[in-house]
Amino acid sequence: MASTLTQQTSLKRRYLAVETKDLRHRIRIARSQVFRPVKLLVLRVREAWNFH
Repeated sequence: MASTLTQQTSLKRRYLAVETKDLRHRIRIARSQVFRPVKLLVLRVREAWNFH
């Protein structure tokens, strides 16, 4: 009983570790998807500002 319980907790911990890693990866991807167009927009605005 105790051995199965420890196995379950270790599996849960492993699962949580994988989940958090996946979540961080998703957040990083979402962040890059959001910031890329913003960066391009800022660059365009700067170019237009310098052009005038």
